[in-house]
Amino acid sequence: MKSKLSLQKKWQSFFVGAVLIRNHRYHIEGKRQKHEIICPRYIFGDGSSVIVIPWFLIPGRPYPIQVYLYACGYYSSNPDMGQRAAAEATRTAFNLKKFSHSTVSRSFRAFEESRKRGLELRFGEEFKVCSEEIPDLVVVAAVKPEVKRSDSPRAARRFPTVIETAERRKAMAEFLCDILDIPKCNIESTSRQFVEKWYKKNRRLLL
Repeated sequence: MKSKLSLQKKWQSFFVGAVLIRNHRYHIEGKRQKHEIICPRYIFGDGSSVIVIPWFLIPGRPYPIQVYLYACGYYSSNPDMGQRAAAEATRTAFNLKKFSHSTVSRSFRAFEESRKRGLELRFGEEFKVCSEEIPDLVVVAAVKPEVKRSDSPRAARRFPTVIETAERRKAMAEFLCDILDIPKCNIESTSRQFVEKWYKKNRRLLL
């Protein structure tokens, strides 16, 4: 009971200036079950706002982040594997109804973008409110800036070959080294450590 009250006091202190609270609802799927995640959005008098989200949530995406980490880590650590095989392995590992190779491709590109942005700009400007008092189980973030995509529709449709992705996979394997070669039973705890480590270092969301 004491720890719960202490946690409540920390939140009350951090958001004491909020003038409005709105709840955002997200839906994710895991192990053939669907879950609704309710995330409060705190709006302040100067117009700024923050959304409190759990470490595993990617707003607007249908699966928790450990699914995408596993898929990209598995794909990157097997040089001769295609995206379809990586998608099938991910479906089996998490008991999902569906998880396509196109999701592996999009996730891979998204992680590449995150890695690049993390190297270029360690502290993201989109995080206007940060505090060491925030418990580790949550991340506080404002709206992420729009990520620029290729203007070529052909480039967006085309899937690269195994040979073409060799160097990219190598770089991704180094980036996700903490995720690779771990027992499936530890993927959740390892993913959480990876996400929290990334946030504390870069002050930005991983995806």
